Amino acid sequence: MAEIRHETPLRNLRMDSLALEELRVLIEDRLDIDLDEVALTSRDTVGALVAAVDGKVAA
Repeated sequence: MAEIRHETPLRNLRMDSLALEELRVLIEDRLDIDLDEVALTSRDTVGALVAAVDGKVAA
């Protein structure tokens, strides 16, 4: 199994638009944050997802 790194594209983790939406809802519920304005696609990276969540948690 390959290592997941910040530069790993979400598509390499088989994250299509439906999976990304499900992940967004899960993160919102678990961390009690709002990610509605965060627009990620499978072309974005794990690092972009982490930065988006971190920006909301820190706010």
